[in-house]
Amino acid sequence: MDHNRDSQPHGEHHVRINDPRLSDESSAASAVIHSARSSVSIHALDFHLDQSKITKNGSPSPTNTADETAFLNILSVNGEGLEYNDHDEQSAFRKNDEKRDGESFIRRCFMTAVRGRAMPLTPLLISTVWCAIAVGITYATSKSYQPHKDGECRWWCTPLAVDGNALSYVGFALFLLTSFRVSEAYNRYMEAIRVWTGIGGTITSFAKYVVQAFPPGVFHRGDSERILGFLVAFPVALKRQLRGERDLRELKGVLTPEDLAELQNSPNMPSHCLYVLSAYLLSAKLRERELPQTFLVHLIRWVADLAGAADTCMQIKTMPAPYSYISHLNVFLGLWLFFLPFALVETTGWLTISIVAFISYGILGVVANAAELEDPFGGDYNDLPLGRLSQSIQDDVSEIYLRSQQTVRTNIVHEVNDTELRGQSDYWLNANRDY
Repeated sequence: MDHNRDSQPHGEHHVRINDPRLSDESSAASAVIHSARSSVSIHALDFHLDQSKITKNGSPSPTNTADETAFLNILSVNGEGLEYNDHDEQSAFRKNDEKRDGESFIRRCFMTAVRGRAMPLTPLLISTVWCAIAVGITYATSKSYQPHKDGECRWWCTPLAVDGNALSYVGFALFLLTSFRVSEAYNRYMEAIRVWTGIGGTITSFAKYVVQAFPPGVFHRGDSERILGFLVAFPVALKRQLRGERDLRELKGVLTPEDLAELQNSPNMPSHCLYVLSAYLLSAKLRERELPQTFLVHLIRWVADLAGAADTCMQIKTMPAPYSYISHLNVFLGLWLFFLPFALVETTGWLTISIVAFISYGILGVVANAAELEDPFGGDYNDLPLGRLSQSIQDDVSEIYLRSQQTVRTNIVHEVNDTELRGQSDYWLNANRDY
């Protein structure tokens, strides 16, 4: 985004904006503002752009419409013509943090099959080494062992052999315990998906109500943009809180430096976002304008929904499966794998090592996958793409803000009609009827 103010006499400011989605709108609005010069009174816009505070405190500010467009460009990360002062740093941070989010489904499947799959290497190695030792022991004891006449040993007979039927019965109970473990982990994973989907819908509805109650024209836009900024910040803050991180550089330009510093220093970042939103709603005023009662009820309910979603995510993060169940399952599984080579060695011989290794990989992989799904908020391939979900929410809010800009022209024309330029707005409206 090229957002520059040329050095001009007082009241003559020119704005250049490279966002193609807003080129017609911004140029038209800027033309009216430029023609009206300092006669057009536009209220305060209290947010920082490129780390410099733009605050006019109600004084004439002919460039605030372009500043409003600049806020949209910052908010829309994927918009054309968008540039950051630290663009390379932002891109590198986003790639390192969410490197798998932009991959296609087929590529993700391939990558998951190679390096994203849960690999219990240590338990698998222990199981395979023990199987090799067990096969060696049975082979050594088979040389001096005289089997019964009805004994059927394809490779060798050993007194250490275990009845395979008994082990299969135990294995059936073990697989029931394992399936319950996987089911519980999968339910937690799906609950996390449901919660984040609900967060996106709630924030989108919240943003629509905000721009409807307070159109981002020349009135109340500073506060409405701050509300939209904290709506965008909420999923990012929640993502960082769940991952135990404090880096919020991706919100640079969306929030003011003061707001961003307060958010980053807060012990509970999602709660801080909701606190700011609640402070606006509970006062029932924005720039001395009463909130409609129906709007207020919906907005307060949505703040409560966001708070409940954050609590649910923290419960999923901090409350694992019961330790007694996990411990019992692991001990049961270890004993089953301990005796498995003795049930197969007489019929499979040295092949028992590879067979047990394959079986161990299957059962241990299922348990490891359950552990991966139990905490779906990390940055691994098996975790939820929180970066993409946050970006999707940000794009939705940006689109809502973009649509609301259609009211900017009407508000500016009303201001122009109150000046000595009365009548020129009619000519401008007729000239831009296709706008």
